[in-house]
Amino acid sequence: MLTPQTIIKEENGEEKEVTIHNLNLIKNKALLIELSQWNPVGNFDRISAMGMLMLLREDRLRLMGGKYDKDRQEAYDPDDPMNDPFFLDNYKDNDEDDIMNMDED
Repeated sequence: MLTPQTIIKEENGEEKEVTIHNLNLIKNKALLIELSQWNPVGNFDRISAMGMLMLLREDRLRLMGGKYDKDRQEAYDPDDPMNDPFFLDNYKDNDEDDIMNMDED
């Protein structure tokens, strides 16, 4: 989670590379609380699920040759569940939404 990711942002008409940690991209407040309270003997379902997703992501990256091909992922498929109006309206691909402001809750 602490592996830095390089994101290209446009500021004042210039493209600028910004490095942020994956931990800063987590939008689930309950998961963040559970991560801060984790211990080896507790029951932490969100952390277990996140670990499985990380394993799945690494497996997919290995199948794709270690590169995330955004063009391949963005091909529009009307039958894809991610193209459902609920997801399109509530999960916009916007850099400003990547870092959640905890004060909003």
